[in-house]
Amino acid sequence: MACLHTSLDRPVANTIAYTSGVVIQCFSNGLFTFQVKSLHWPHLMRFIVMVVMGCLASILITSLLGPARGWSDLLSAAVVVAVVPPMNFWLMLVWVFYTSQNSDDFEHDVRIWRPVF
Repeated sequence: MACLHTSLDRPVANTIAYTSGVVIQCFSNGLFTFQVKSLHWPHLMRFIVMVVMGCLASILITSLLGPARGWSDLLSAAVVVAVVPPMNFWLMLVWVFYTSQNSDDFEHDVRIWRPVF
């Protein structure tokens, strides 16, 4: 919203807001949910790939699968909600923030994930 109160066009403001949200989500999930000791560029790059995959899955479900199956827009949206968040969580668990317990080196720094409850 703050971007809209400047001279920025709406698409530019949306891009800044969305990008900021992705970066904040990446750091929040990495540091708090998955308790990664330190985040590096590969984490952010993998997180961005995961976000793009989630967006593509949403587009495929709502634009191709849903209409091909005769689903209502509401049902297509419900399928997206049922598929994309678990898919993203699994990708974060096994790929985006995956780390090992055996080394302090970044490339091998992988811990077993424990929820922060």
